[in-house]
Amino acid sequence: MIESDQKAFEYQFTEPGTYTASLTINNSEGETDTLTQTFEVLSRQPKANFTWKIESSSQPNVVFFDAIRSYDPDGEQLLFDWDFDGDGVYEEEGLSDVQVTHVYEETGKYKVKMRVRDPFDKSDTYESIVQINSVLSVDFDADTFAAVQ
Repeated sequence: MIESDQKAFEYQFTEPGTYTASLTINNSEGETDTLTQTFEVLSRQPKANFTWKIESSSQPNVVFFDAIRSYDPDGEQLLFDWDFDGDGVYEEEGLSDVQVTHVYEETGKYKVKMRVRDPFDKSDTYESIVQINSVLSVDFDADTFAAVQ
């Protein structure tokens, strides 16, 4: 219980839920009256957003995703779920890191969907199309290359 003898009183709730507030007024003659009201404090929906890029021309099928632009207006920690191929199944779920890398095995256009969730089951999704033009990755060791010549 929180009490105050101030004419104006403000309180910020830290978690969503159902709360009851009571206001009791005492006058100078010792009379009292109480008003009680129940109300709901809601969690606001988080906002999902991400960018993607192919970081290396020698690995055109490796895509770096960054969801740093996602946020929760209540300041809650978010979890990230990723569907990299648009099949409706999240290949990665419950990640706390805003950055992830995915390797595509085939060329084509992929609808990538990312969902953010807050601790109170509020969520939002964001989608983007990723174009993979090549899956040929080049990794070579200079010493091995020199020995072959």
